[in-house]
Amino acid sequence: MPICPKCKSSRFVQHENLFKCLDCGLAYNIYLTAKITPETKLELSENAFIGDYVFIHLKTLKMGVGAQINAHSSLTGGGTVEIGDYSVVGYGVRLITGTDNPRGEYVADSKPENQRHIIRGSIKIGKNCLIGSNAVICVSEKCKDITIGDNSVIGSQTYIDKSIPPNVITIPEQKLKIKPRFSSKRKAKRKS
Repeated sequence: MPICPKCKSSRFVQHENLFKCLDCGLAYNIYLTAKITPETKLELSENAFIGDYVFIHLKTLKMGVGAQINAHSSLTGGGTVEIGDYSVVGYGVRLITGTDNPRGEYVADSKPENQRHIIRGSIKIGKNCLIGSNAVICVSEKCKDITIGDNSVIGSQTYIDKSIPPNVITIPEQKLKIKPRFSSKRKAKRKS
């Protein structure tokens, strides 16, 4: 049974994916196929949304009013993620708050943490942001605490390992190379 993140009540009414606290009235959507580990502390605001097949393994997840995490996204690493009011985490996004560094003796989860070199931090997404589908935001040694500024857009399939200022659009630099499939000699032969 869920516990209300606002008033700590366990008195809820549930209709499909919608949960509504009977004591304070807080309402939010968590799809039943979402997997949230017991270690994760949830701090949800009104109308927060966690979609189908989302996986969450964090110390803390804080979601602002109307914030949403769409289907097939994962928030992992054991750190903290904060998503501002009305921000959207697109389909298949990866928010990685902890990662192994090869300088450790091991990188396998089955080994004790004192034998691994784990980089752990936080990701803070400002208000009214869009994180495009399949983007990856990952803490690193150079930036353990990443902030995405208010009103910013992270384009689909973009890799981010540093903070992004407010009011910008960030997209990957990809030069699409288009060239003929067949050489001109081969084209001439095909026409004959």
